[in-house]
Amino acid sequence: MENKKEVLFKKKGTYLGAFFVFVGALFFSGKAVLVKMIYLESKSVDHVVLLTLRMGFSLPFFLAIGFYHQRKTRRLKSKLLPNDWLMILGLGFGGYYLSSVFDFWGLEYVTASLERLILFIYPTIVVLLSLIVFRRRLNKILLFSLTLAYLGIAIVLFGEQLNGNIDVVKGVILVFLAAFTYACYLVGSEKMIFRLGNTLYTSVVMSLACVCVLIHFFVLNDLDTLNLSSSILYKALFMAIFCTVIPSFLISEGIKRIGASNASIIASIGPVSTVFLAHYFLEEKIEAIQILGTFFVIAGVLVTSLYGKAE
Repeated sequence: MENKKEVLFKKKGTYLGAFFVFVGALFFSGKAVLVKMIYLESKSVDHVVLLTLRMGFSLPFFLAIGFYHQRKTRRLKSKLLPNDWLMILGLGFGGYYLSSVFDFWGLEYVTASLERLILFIYPTIVVLLSLIVFRRRLNKILLFSLTLAYLGIAIVLFGEQLNGNIDVVKGVILVFLAAFTYACYLVGSEKMIFRLGNTLYTSVVMSLACVCVLIHFFVLNDLDTLNLSSSILYKALFMAIFCTVIPSFLISEGIKRIGASNASIIASIGPVSTVFLAHYFLEEKIEAIQILGTFFVIAGVLVTSLYGKAE
């Protein structure tokens, strides 16, 4: 039997893990709002320039954290084969890099609230990918949860079209591609996370994604494009630290402590938080149809994460 000290230690670890996920989800929810604020502030800033600022500011932090953990664990030298490096490179490029490009591009056309809601459905995409890869069948609970989630997106999309947003479909497709590529990244990451640990793996893959973004930028632009106002640079730096680096590690550590299912419940604060942040900072309207759609999406994703299993 466990003694009182062990039980108390586990409870503290659970509470701390829940706190990490909660704070990480709140920080992540501010990214879309900051992106929209910068787009509104300057017409010359597009998704490539803004993503370059975000990842360029983030790269030193990921490199520093990765270097520290590599010296501490020696896992990169002792556990990775050449094929593993190819897999990590593919995940960094095909997953997080492409996901970020699609996401920032989509935000040129959709509201911050809708973007966060679409990204939030990535667990349902993970499940659908597992159906295809492992040739499993849908059970009733999973079918119900998927229907709820995508019906919610349809409801919110209908509301956006009523408001005259003619580019919303293009933006929705781009953000959905962001969610899809991120889901592929998660499916392929499980093996590497087990071998390297959350912190070191996140540092390596995110560093590679940052490098891909910088290469993308310099192929299409020159340094003069980054001659922007201090206001934009400060916002981008804030987004890099508080909406990228910090929440990446908080969420990973939280999942390790409380599990993915429990984390998904707490992380559902993200779309709700974005709705209110966008309303306050961007004056995006909060309407009944948006609330209804958000409720459907959150309910569908939570049921998928907690109970939906393919047969």
